[in-house]
Amino acid sequence: MAKAKKLTPAAVAALGAERLAALLLEAAEYDPALMRSVRIAVASRIDAAAAAAEIDQQIRSLRRSTAFVDYRQRMAFARDLGALVDAIAGPLADLDPAGALARMLDFIALAPSVFERSDDNGTIGDQFQTACAAVAALIERTPPGPAIEELVRRGYALYLADDYGVADGLVAALAKGLKPQRRATLKSWIEADLARRPSDAAQDETSARGRLDAWRLARALADVADAAGDVDGYCAAQQRMGPRVCDDAGMARRLLDAGRPADALAALTAAEPNPAKNATELADLRIIVLDALGRGEEAQALRWSEFERGLRVEPLRAYLKRLSDFADVDKEEEALDLVATHPDVQGALAFLTAWPDLRRAGALVRVKFDGIDGNGWWTLTPAAERLENKEPLAASLLYRRMIDFTLDRGRSQRYGHASRHLLSCAALAPLVIDWQGHQPHAEYALGLRQRHPRKSSFWSRVDGPTGK
Repeated sequence: MAKAKKLTPAAVAALGAERLAALLLEAAEYDPALMRSVRIAVASRIDAAAAAAEIDQQIRSLRRSTAFVDYRQRMAFARDLGALVDAIAGPLADLDPAGALARMLDFIALAPSVFERSDDNGTIGDQFQTACAAVAALIERTPPGPAIEELVRRGYALYLADDYGVADGLVAALAKGLKPQRRATLKSWIEADLARRPSDAAQDETSARGRLDAWRLARALADVADAAGDVDGYCAAQQRMGPRVCDDAGMARRLLDAGRPADALAALTAAEPNPAKNATELADLRIIVLDALGRGEEAQALRWSEFERGLRVEPLRAYLKRLSDFADVDKEEEALDLVATHPDVQGALAFLTAWPDLRRAGALVRVKFDGIDGNGWWTLTPAAERLENKEPLAASLLYRRMIDFTLDRGRSQRYGHASRHLLSCAALAPLVIDWQGHQPHAEYALGLRQRHPRKSSFWSRVDGPTGK
């Protein structure tokens, strides 16, 4: 039988409008989200009022619904929400941007009731975050007038009332889409709300809600400053949140982009040491800032320190790149020897296979096999795959470590992976010339069956036609 040709837009278009319309309606009968999108698209061909009425009906339906959305319905429900967001930002916005903005805010306001009746893993929340991001473009398209201020006030109120984190970017979107005068008005609202808050002395320090509200207002002020390109305003707003919460890295980046590396360094210095911060991100920024200030030796010292601290590839590569010829070779050998003897076996293995130095990685596995944690599949699996061609014994030992952990701990959800690892061991066995005191594969596999004879779901995968 001849293989069907791949469909192309031209081939589909050749079916004609009537045939395509019939196929679309037939598909929409089994896809409620598609049917709603079709209804809105058809209504938008009539006028803005018809399209808005279709969208309003869907929003009212979501508002009234009390049915619980469990994990099995989650993806389909999220697609429905996404289709509604697309309809507001697309067909309706083309006809009536102000009406689309109002309805996007209506949609965002649904978030609390939707979360209260759903089992969300972030998929549903993503749709509300997408809606918040779409607000910027809708504001830009909305004609100037008194209505825009009321819509912005509604958006700001939604941001303040959000307890689920989905509207964290709403003020940023509002500020991005507004003209300078309207943005200044939004800023004045935030400043007034901050001014009404109790002083630090009067505020109850145990009030988590109070601190959250203060941080939320300060972050909003920072977002408005960011939209206006006001670096000092952004930094001042961030500093209102206190040293543990403020975005030190964000301040440093903006100061650096503004051609103010000395101020960026001051911001980074103020952030250290602080266990609440991302030390790696701050160190990488500090290196960039030191280079910008012409303090290359300090930058080099920090690159080496970062390599030692976290066994990170990138700082070492950057460090060696700046050394003279031949000096880099000796320093690389010193660095790799340091990695090979590092107490963090998993980290050392990840580094050596990423560098790559497969000879040292293989030796590390053989020498420190007992110190390797079989639960660390995110490190061991890619390391084993990289070692297969050059170091088959080391690759086999890593696979064995993961197999043993999975079966000894009864991690049935990993049986599929473990069975594939055992098949990989079988394929590698002929390539191993010297087992160096470790069991040959046949003995290991036999011992595995003897220790775990009742794990039938695992052995059925191993003994099946594909091992899957």
